[in-house]
Amino acid sequence: MVADDACGTRSADSLGLAAASSAFQQHCVERSTLDRSQPSGSAEPVLALLRQLSSAMGGQNIFGSQGNVGRVLQQILCYHHILRSTSVRRPVLRVCETGFSGGHSSTVFLAALNDSNARYYGFDLGDRPHKRAAAIFINTTLFPGQLHVAFGRSDVTGEAFFRGKPSSFLCDMLSIDGDHTEAGALRDWDIFGPRLAPQGLVFFDDIGTARHPGMEGPTRAWQRLVAANNITTVGCVRLAGRTDIILQSGAMSRKAMRASRGFCIGMILQTNAATAAQCRLTTR
Repeated sequence: MVADDACGTRSADSLGLAAASSAFQQHCVERSTLDRSQPSGSAEPVLALLRQLSSAMGGQNIFGSQGNVGRVLQQILCYHHILRSTSVRRPVLRVCETGFSGGHSSTVFLAALNDSNARYYGFDLGDRPHKRAAAIFINTTLFPGQLHVAFGRSDVTGEAFFRGKPSSFLCDMLSIDGDHTEAGALRDWDIFGPRLAPQGLVFFDDIGTARHPGMEGPTRAWQRLVAANNITTVGCVRLAGRTDIILQSGAMSRKAMRASRGFCIGMILQTNAATAAQCRLTTR
């Protein structure tokens, strides 16, 4: 007989996954046509913050190629709305991410949470000056005191970070967007995955195919984690043929891009398949 608390956990898992799946369908799939129209009013605050960030960095397109989170309206809206929707049901106060880069995703996450108690913990090589400048600007102007970025190899800085925290310190969501090799993405998971709270969301960027350089590694890592039942898939989006947005000079313009990348969102569940089956038997 499975203990009541185990079946209660299964029920909580099911509700959490159902809520995330519903939010994904509404905000990441059904809203996919928004890249051909003006964004809704609910999206304007986060876009305004991204424009401020771009302007502070000189209004230049220095944050990378079309794969950057901050240049794809569909991805911005999906990340923003799914996190905001799920945080209503289960408070999200700690965001962990490998691959801070230019700070676009951190801005989207903190804007979605809209809570001065929320904290973003980023881990990035810091190999370009604009990364450090972006971190300073976000932490002093956009979200004062809410952003913490450790520069250096994420496997080194991540382990050091958690060594200084009690075992009860957990990330409420995790974004893996750092080392784009399969081994690098899995190494990040090995460090950060065990510190992710049950029912925590997992964001994996740059999911594609072997034909697109830089995406084969994250794609294979994601597939291995799902196959091993470490992550339950909420949904994936392929951005091919979408319109990227360019945020520069304080204005939003549009440019047709031939993007072939995508992203996936998953969830960490507390129960495994065996326990779930036993719970179904005991509740018939």
